Amino acid sequence: MRRDDVLAYPDQIGDALWRVEAAGVPTGPVDVCGAAHGAGELAAQIVGGRGVSSGDRIAVCASYSGDDEEALACFDRAGRGVAVCTAGALAARAREEGAPVVGVPAGLSEPRAAVVYFTVAAVMCAAPQLKAELEAASATLTRLANGEEPGLETPAESVLGERLKRDLASAEP
Repeated sequence: MRRDDVLAYPDQIGDALWRVEAAGVPTGPVDVCGAAHGAGELAAQIVGGRGVSSGDRIAVCASYSGDDEEALACFDRAGRGVAVCTAGALAARAREEGAPVVGVPAGLSEPRAAVVYFTVAAVMCAAPQLKAELEAASATLTRLANGEEPGLETPAESVLGERLKRDLASAEP
């Protein structure tokens, strides 16, 4: 994968959010299929237990070219599907059936460089309330791409860090 593709990830989040909203994707429990390059697993980690738990399952069918056999088969079996691709047979079938198509920009160095688009589509279907978190992640990724210190702490580190400071302060003679 080209370094330029990775450095574009922060911009891809905002672009992907715009494309997902423009496509009018439905919300509900999600299954990611096709050549998604880990997007299903990544989306599941982002969503955690905060996803929509009721309603019909949505098949997010991801294929950069739109011609991946697995994504096409998944779309054909799905009762409710969303196509995430540049074009191809997947986009054509989705349009024929009136299903949303989230267009992925062409010209990336390789299909896995589109993982942000696949992941954002899955997250927004499964947990649209996480849009602000995705936008915040874009700012953090921009800082990282620019070589700036991320200044990241997990909530546990923050809490434990404060507790440790208090404990150390109270233990001083």
